Amino acid sequence: MVLAVCCSTLAQAQSNQTQQAAKSLDENAFTFTEAQLGEDDNMSQNVTILNSTTNAYANEVGFLFSPMRFRYRAFNQKYNEIFINGAPVNDIERGQFAFSSIGGLNQQTRNVDFSLPFEANNYGMTAMAGSNNYNFRSGSMSTGQRISLAGANRNYTLRGMYTYNSGFNAKGWAFSAGLTYRWANRGYVEGTFYNALSYFLGVQKLMGSHSLSFATWGNPTERGAQGAATDESFWIANNNQYNPYWGYQNGKRRNSRVVNDFAPTALLTWDWNINNTSKLTTTLLGKYSLYKSTKLNYNNADNPQPDYYKLLPSNFYDVWGNNARFQTAQNLADWRLALRVVIERQGPPPNQLGSALCSQSQHQSTRWRCHVLCASTLQQ
Repeated sequence: MVLAVCCSTLAQAQSNQTQQAAKSLDENAFTFTEAQLGEDDNMSQNVTILNSTTNAYANEVGFLFSPMRFRYRAFNQKYNEIFINGAPVNDIERGQFAFSSIGGLNQQTRNVDFSLPFEANNYGMTAMAGSNNYNFRSGSMSTGQRISLAGANRNYTLRGMYTYNSGFNAKGWAFSAGLTYRWANRGYVEGTFYNALSYFLGVQKLMGSHSLSFATWGNPTERGAQGAATDESFWIANNNQYNPYWGYQNGKRRNSRVVNDFAPTALLTWDWNINNTSKLTTTLLGKYSLYKSTKLNYNNADNPQPDYYKLLPSNFYDVWGNNARFQTAQNLADWRLALRVVIERQGPPPNQLGSALCSQSQHQSTRWRCHVLCASTLQQ
């Protein structure tokens, strides 16, 4: 499905503020890790990034509780409005911003303005859970070159990053580029491989009181997903990181739920300093999105998922003790038999519950999205 939208932010009188140069975020700001980006469809995105240095409440809970997916004032993440060069970029279908679309752009996303709820800002109306405006103008980024190599044991194992920012030259041109690669044969959770490439290209030209800037970026990603499971599955597998999506097929490690995600984006921004107190910013943004996920395919048969409820011992006996109807001697015998079958399939010790064998005929669900945004903001 193809969607097209053109919208304009509210033109309002505001005090003109000097465009800030790129700066590093202090630890009092709301932070997020790549494990919190909510890339999977069955995980809600609860990440909110707000400047908390002027708010005692946000200052205390923002950094300390961010690893636990803390929600600012209990608002859903769709109430946190995200802008890039003044253009709103929250997903027009879900209302939330996909932080995975800027994954790997660590240096480019450091130049950001924050607004807590009901605070005035230079780029739009502040949302109920706050607003963030990322500045992707090449001339606003820190000048120089940067090479980074990192290792981790979470979503990815290795990360390489290169960033180049020229700053403005004598002719008023500024150029920027960035390339990041993240890789993992296995993440922290079994069966979750990771393969992602991120790129960024930008250019800006000063023309007297006018400025024209262009930027494009993308983050093509292929990864093995982690599935949700019940306490019973964790207990049988003896592993709180149990993942029902992975297994072996012909001796090869496979994941039945492989996600491919790519959302190339480009924007063109025109800044006009009308006078010392007024400034007009107009941004045209275009985005093309692809999301694809595989799944086990089966016909005229029971669900082959290893943690399917009909295969679990609790399907034969009420282990929680709430219903005497399912606590007969025959139910108990069936429960013991089911448990023994599960453990025999596992082999001692039971460190994985069954095996999510991948069918060679896999179901693929693909979602295509494309939208164009035109945003204009007048500052006086």
